[in-house]
Amino acid sequence: MEEQKMRIPFAGIVIGDTLYWVCIIGALIALIGPVVSLLAPANNMADPFKIFSLVWEGKSSGEIWAAAAAAGQYPGPLFWMQDLSKGDAITQLGVWLACSCSLPAALFGGIVYLFGLGGARRSVTYFIICMFVAFMILYAMLI
Repeated sequence: MEEQKMRIPFAGIVIGDTLYWVCIIGALIALIGPVVSLLAPANNMADPFKIFSLVWEGKSSGEIWAAAAAAGQYPGPLFWMQDLSKGDAITQLGVWLACSCSLPAALFGGIVYLFGLGGARRSVTYFIICMFVAFMILYAMLI
């Protein structure tokens, strides 16, 4: 008797592939940032060598930012948007992208359900759920 394989729904493939590739791209970008930071320590929001020594000394995050950042304070959660040429900004972009990979997945999945693409069942309810999840992810990404 031959075992039948379950067919993966098209929406699941779209969502899964989107999550996979955006997360991989984000991880690769996040790997580039530390290399740029260490090769050009002056081209960072904060001196990476000073940060490492302050961390090992047991300083608090506020003390570290005050001592290591050019502005003397934490530049904000989305500082990579200010100057993407800096190594630590590239790292933050990669982490931000990898952590937010579910946003495009929710958007693409919602489109699949709205139009019934790839043989998926048309479902306005699933579309609304996907858009609600996408909105929550976008909100979390931008605050």
